[in-house]
Amino acid sequence: MAATRLVSGILREIWQDAAGQPGGPPQPITTGIRISTEQLQRVRALLVIDSVVGAALASASASVNSAGYLELLIFNGAVGTTLFWTLDVQLTHSMQQALDHRTPLPSAYIAVVNGYGVGGVAAAQNLAQTYAFGASAANQTMIVDTSKGGGVIIDGSTAVVTAPGRVFEVRQNSAQFTPMEIAYRGNANTPAWLYFSKARGTFAAPAQIATADLLGGLAFTGYSRSIWYDLAAISVYAVNVGAAPDYFVQTAIDFDCAYDSSKIRAFRMRLSSSAGGGVLVCMGNGAIIPEIDNQGQLGSPVATAWGSAAIYEVYALGNLRLGFTTGAGATHTLVCPNDTVFPAGTPTNRIYLGSVDWTEGSVTLEAALAISAEALAWTAQAAVDYQTGIPLVYNGKNFLLLARDMTPG
Repeated sequence: MAATRLVSGILREIWQDAAGQPGGPPQPITTGIRISTEQLQRVRALLVIDSVVGAALASASASVNSAGYLELLIFNGAVGTTLFWTLDVQLTHSMQQALDHRTPLPSAYIAVVNGYGVGGVAAAQNLAQTYAFGASAANQTMIVDTSKGGGVIIDGSTAVVTAPGRVFEVRQNSAQFTPMEIAYRGNANTPAWLYFSKARGTFAAPAQIATADLLGGLAFTGYSRSIWYDLAAISVYAVNVGAAPDYFVQTAIDFDCAYDSSKIRAFRMRLSSSAGGGVLVCMGNGAIIPEIDNQGQLGSPVATAWGSAAIYEVYALGNLRLGFTTGAGATHTLVCPNDTVFPAGTPTNRIYLGSVDWTEGSVTLEAALAISAEALAWTAQAAVDYQTGIPLVYNGKNFLLLARDMTPG
């Protein structure tokens, strides 16, 4: 490895390594700028990364050699990579140094920035300053010119490794309420979208997603008992990814909430079929509960109500209201289709509503209403043909519901 001096001077020099510095030992650059150790704070250098091969790691340091000249060491700490760079170093006037920094620096200042080299991926730029943009709001706006490709990319990874932690974070204290806004203005119905994209593979070569892959989500955390807890989440994932070549994808949205600071799944939303029809699944024996006044509605208004509702058990805490006008031509009438097949034997512990018209003398008699009891409450008397009495309570008084034997013959 060898660098070439492009500009030679007593206060400023420009060096370049166009052949490429491999990773490993540092490359020493001995300048012709005479300096003392006390004057290192006047050194300003700009190391521009022209291009890299691999994920090179660039840095630089300055010192005074035994002959009293400024010497710089250019580092490429990633073995197996190649770093192409240009170095511009100068000894500033003391007045200029005072203008740059109110407090003198203890050593030289060397900035490492990405350049515009061709043939490689730019190396990472390590910034150790806080930048203030402008003194007024009008001067604190960053504009992305879409005519040049547009977009701001925040990359928290390299070709080799992805660092842990957040890649992008927006902070704000309690002085304001909304820390971040995604805004859109236009004379159309287009919204301000927030996109989450997912692919397997890499950015250079994305690959097909697979079943159970998470596509994106929102996580909500809270600080409690001196640690951060995940307290809620909205996540979207691929329920199923079909076979090649179509790879048809089914998706679902999960909603997680916390109980006793432990986050668990509460609801899941998905489609019933390719034709549509949303399905809301209550996870963990969940419930859909109206507000305390028991007002509300499951389904759309009555004029366009659901055709049917399949419910395992119904607990009616108020009145059980059966529609407005039924096919039987009456209100509040329970209508059963006459295509039901009754189970064999006498039903017990339940009220049965028959589905076949009651016809006296029929060989296979089916009752319009069948009521059974555990045991007989009353037996027949000689004068009448009643056989069974079932106890009832009417207006606080005890009565018997009499049943007559209607068996043919």
